[in-house]
Amino acid sequence: MKLKSRLLLFFLLLTGITACDTSQFEEAIENFGVVIGLDSIQTTGTVLITDAKTGELVRSTVSLRFTGAESNSIIDMYSDPITSAETETGVFNFGLMNNITPDGESPVQIDLQISAEGYLPSTERLAISQAGNNSFSIELIDTNNPPEGIQITNTYLSSTDANGLTDEAFNLNFSSEPSSASQETDISVSIKAGSTFFAENGSALTGTLMAEAIYYNGTAPFTVNAVPNNLLSNEGDSALVMLGAIDLTIKSDDNKEAISIQNTMNNGTGKANQQLPSTPNNQSASSSDNDEYIINFILNASTYNELLQILRLAYISPTTGERFILYTVPEIAQLPDGRVNLRYLLSGTLFKTLALVYFLEQPCTSSLSIVRNNNSGKINVEIFEKGFQRSADLQSNENSLVFRNVTRGVKTVRVKLPFTTYETNIDFCNTSNPSIDLPTPPTNLIDARLQLNVRCPNPSDKIGITDLPASSIIYREVGAAPGTPWRVGTNLTWDYDASLQSLTAASCSLMGVEVGKKYLLKINYGENQKETTVEIAGTVNEFFEVIDEAYCF
Repeated sequence: MKLKSRLLLFFLLLTGITACDTSQFEEAIENFGVVIGLDSIQTTGTVLITDAKTGELVRSTVSLRFTGAESNSIIDMYSDPITSAETETGVFNFGLMNNITPDGESPVQIDLQISAEGYLPSTERLAISQAGNNSFSIELIDTNNPPEGIQITNTYLSSTDANGLTDEAFNLNFSSEPSSASQETDISVSIKAGSTFFAENGSALTGTLMAEAIYYNGTAPFTVNAVPNNLLSNEGDSALVMLGAIDLTIKSDDNKEAISIQNTMNNGTGKANQQLPSTPNNQSASSSDNDEYIINFILNASTYNELLQILRLAYISPTTGERFILYTVPEIAQLPDGRVNLRYLLSGTLFKTLALVYFLEQPCTSSLSIVRNNNSGKINVEIFEKGFQRSADLQSNENSLVFRNVTRGVKTVRVKLPFTTYETNIDFCNTSNPSIDLPTPPTNLIDARLQLNVRCPNPSDKIGITDLPASSIIYREVGAAPGTPWRVGTNLTWDYDASLQSLTAASCSLMGVEVGKKYLLKINYGENQKETTVEIAGTVNEFFEVIDEAYCF
């Protein structure tokens, strides 16, 4: 951070304030009447963190951690590098160092690990493709209120003796909704009594064992995006399509996590091998004398008959997070309701995530042209079918998107616009130059410019800061239905009046708003979030807002 005030520089030399120590930073403004000069940040990001079921901003404390090769380029509003942060507003702003200029051909890739109490942790990859503001939406799954297609259970598994031997068999069943059972994939897990679970260090889990399991139904598009990112990565030249998946975590009451299993009643030795098992590979149903646990997938009969030659198990290691493909041969049984049960007999290694998938060869790369018809700003485009999903953001200056590794067959294309949701069907791999023609917005929707005049709680005070970089304004209509997406204002700038030695105003664009309607604004800067409403009177709208007094003198 470059300091533009000699008085402030002298003050910093005396007190040793760092930009991250914001309490002393704010004292410098309030008590000494200095002006803090902050560098502008050329590329910024705004992350909206919402509940996957309700669509509302997550208001509990959310912890964020940046990882990956580009993570050292992330900075806060003071231009200081950050690797982690917290937010309680559901909105997080950050910047990129000014010596990095992203573009669509070589976007900056950031892996963001997110956790919040009561929600499943998530890792998302942010692709920053342009200078200016880049906005992202991340959905977290509430463990007590998951979205359609996901079931979560925490349940007692068994108790063990002093050596870790379980005294009970364990069965866990996930069933589809009766109305759509013929199209969905049910999953169950069975573990025999007399099993011993081992932690990564080779020690047996003892005491009370609990299991957390998450079921992902492949018919719901969201679930494909909710499984670990690498689970459905291409295998050679083939794309993977998911029918159903399950996460399984087994822990002891002293919080040891199991990564392997052995059933000593099967091998007759009475002594468990505590060496970590090797990577699982080909196993067959004839190994039933040595199986440690059983996974059942129940499929629609026509689905099984169509895919039986290309069905596989995709597996995420609980220790390394790597993805493996298991060419395991299941036992097959016809069920009374006409469906088919695939019984997989597994041993040794446990899984973090296990999915029943099939391979589709020669996926294509397709460029989708989009006729905007006056739909301005960033637009999210999703393509999906059962077990397959891709999503991309059409930036405000773009008219086409490239989708990679698209499987063959007709896909649903869905575009959520401020005034409607547009859907159509396209066979991307067999259509030359696919395109969509978006509906024209109603004539009462306009792109409006906001002029935000800011002042201190005490009107005679001044705002002792030259800029509020890495900030954002989000908006939606007052009285909007719960779950209505928040949108991010574009081209946000802050104005500093050197003659007054005060920050005086900000301006930004709100795309697709309706004249005569009131909109709720959330203004986000630093750790602050201020709310206000504005009625759209025309293309230019002026209003006042009081800024946090910590920035005033």
